[in-house]
Amino acid sequence: LLVVGGAIWGFSRFWIKEEIPVPDITNLPAPDAQRILAEKNLKMAVQNEIFDAEVPKDHIISQDPLPDTMIKAGRTIQVVVSKGPQLVLVPNVIGSSQIIADVNITNADLTLGEVTQEYSSQYANGIVIDQYPKAGTEVPEKTAVNLVVSKGPEPQNVSMPALVGLDFKSAQARIQENGLVLGEISRQRSEVYPKDFVIEQDPIASKEIIQGTEVKLIVSDGPGPTSQSARVTVKLNETGEVKIQVRDVQGTRIAYQKYHEKGDVFVVNVSHYGQGIITVFINGKQVSEQVVPVEQ
Repeated sequence: LLVVGGAIWGFSRFWIKEEIPVPDITNLPAPDAQRILAEKNLKMAVQNEIFDAEVPKDHIISQDPLPDTMIKAGRTIQVVVSKGPQLVLVPNVIGSSQIIADVNITNADLTLGEVTQEYSSQYANGIVIDQYPKAGTEVPEKTAVNLVVSKGPEPQNVSMPALVGLDFKSAQARIQENGLVLGEISRQRSEVYPKDFVIEQDPIASKEIIQGTEVKLIVSDGPGPTSQSARVTVKLNETGEVKIQVRDVQGTRIAYQKYHEKGDVFVVNVSHYGQGIITVFINGKQVSEQVVPVEQ
């Protein structure tokens, strides 16, 4: 019996291998994983190699059987090895608007990184003037692309334009032309300026200010000045066209235009609103100019 029992025990020791737990080799370099398995009398075989943005290149992504599984010594562990992150080309977004640049970056499997702004005389406001990484660089997927976006030309000092006496639309256009910003608008009754004409402005005209400054206006709510009449006497020393021009709070207009013979003397009643300037032209040449005050 002892001889038979010993024979059975020796047979089982030779043919029936012991079971051991599978070690966890995920995230380890492949050579280290193979060494650890060998120490446990296990083998390693690479089943596949794939791109992975999180697991470094040549490291183990997954294994089969899973860690702590009981298996017999000598078995082979199948592993998937990382090829590292997938590389993509950075698109050129310089010269694009920030919105378009964001779309192109996302379509390239990248992400929008930090966005800073700088003044630029070459690129308009909102246009990308620089990027990092540079266009054409190969980088891993989901890499952040940082942008520098133009704020437009650096503000310059300008002389505040005269807006008093202009209609609101003209004043608004003058503000924009000088790189200024229309600010608070208030209304006030006026018998001097017609409705919707500028009565006061802040800053005052001719003051040195920086572009981007806010301009406040007080605009007439009417009723404005009443029509007044001025007598203009004209004597012709030559035959030709007589033209009388009037400039007042309502703008510049031709009040009279007609041909006359040499030696003609005549009087024209010219209507004006508030203080005005009346200019007489004969054959296109200015022959007189007079300021007509406001009648009290």
